[in-house]
Amino acid sequence: RSTLFPYTTLFRSQAIVVGDTQQIEPVWNCGKKMDVGNLRKCGLITDNDDETVTEVYEKKGFLCSSGSIMLMAQNACGFREPGALVKGLYLEEHRRCYDEIISYCNELAYNGLLRPMRGRAPADLLFPPMGLYHVEGHSAQNSAGRYNTAEVDAITGWLLHYQAAIVAYYGAKYQAIEDMVGIITPFVAQKTALTTSLSKAGFQANKMKIGTVHALQG
Repeated sequence: RSTLFPYTTLFRSQAIVVGDTQQIEPVWNCGKKMDVGNLRKCGLITDNDDETVTEVYEKKGFLCSSGSIMLMAQNACGFREPGALVKGLYLEEHRRCYDEIISYCNELAYNGLLRPMRGRAPADLLFPPMGLYHVEGHSAQNSAGRYNTAEVDAITGWLLHYQAAIVAYYGAKYQAIEDMVGIITPFVAQKTALTTSLSKAGFQANKMKIGTVHALQG
């Protein structure tokens, strides 16, 4: 995601673009065939198999199937901080997540350049700051998108099992478990399946934060 702020008063023909190409990408339905059609229409390529599409335009963020204003801005920028992975100014300090969480992201995507600033999670948390629950299952697809029934059942069962403990731990701050739990999934069909399953289990799923990471941002 990126935000474009034109500063036409201070800098003519310049802009400040704020974003992060390492974060989750938006979901879109544009394919590379549309890119080829657009590029041919504009006279930038002449052949449907022209490797320029991948070798040049995709790497610069110009395509509708994988384009990014942030990537375009980075390619156009002439400044790079020492040790930074990409061009432009780098925001190193991270204050939102506990150190155990952002340290995983730091190693995975940022080559250790981030500086965790919040501190480690308290020892008396109900659950560890990060955990893994392996579910044996396979995804399927319908007209709304991808879903995984085994994962839906596992999430519903987990919430039923720990519901009382969660309410007891967070009850002083929140009124209902629906205010205490958020579920992230990038697929609309999975959100629908989760909402249906949780509702049948007795939860007010329509009041839960279920959806893409944007549903829980902030």
